[in-house]
Amino acid sequence: MKRNISREEGQNRESIEKDNLYEVNRYADTAFPVGAYTVTREGIMPEGRGYKDLHWHEELQFTYVVNGELRIRIDGKDYLVKEKEAVFINRNLLHITTDLTEDGKYISLNFPDKILGFFPGSRMEQDYVFPYTRGYMLPAVVLKLLPYHRLGLETYERLGKVYELKDIETPGMEEMRKMAESIREKMPGCKVKIKGELYTGNM
Repeated sequence: MKRNISREEGQNRESIEKDNLYEVNRYADTAFPVGAYTVTREGIMPEGRGYKDLHWHEELQFTYVVNGELRIRIDGKDYLVKEKEAVFINRNLLHITTDLTEDGKYISLNFPDKILGFFPGSRMEQDYVFPYTRGYMLPAVVLKLLPYHRLGLETYERLGKVYELKDIETPGMEEMRKMAESIREKMPGCKVKIKGELYTGNM
């Protein structure tokens, strides 16, 4: 015979279930509490809660789609985020990436809302940060790049291609030693490193 669950028992079960879905963000530098994660269908780097992994955390999250597109469910509502778009996720909300295209890749930045307020108790924090991040007036929003944003992004991508060192051969050890000797001769006392090691003339 099926027993009816009391309201208190139901709330306890929900609390336990939510605790199991809680993600702790371990920052590489606690003085700069920002976690950056790169996610594909194959996995997440560094280790964390990735694709098709329901979870929540106390931090804000910005997710930027590098390739493809994704569908994400935030607090029970589905959002479509296309390539070169981003989505803002407020703190303490259950969310999960439910679908990601084969070539899909996205980057998520997680950070506490307090770093947006400059310093504790600031006017910025009290009037413009906490009312949105702690009042849940804004659970999530998809951010689309404006034309000049896209232009800037495409320019950076082109610059990366233009300045790639193609068909450039690394000089050999003998040639590097000659250059080091020439520098030391012209600039006595100058310290020269070859492949990360201080050149002493005996390499």
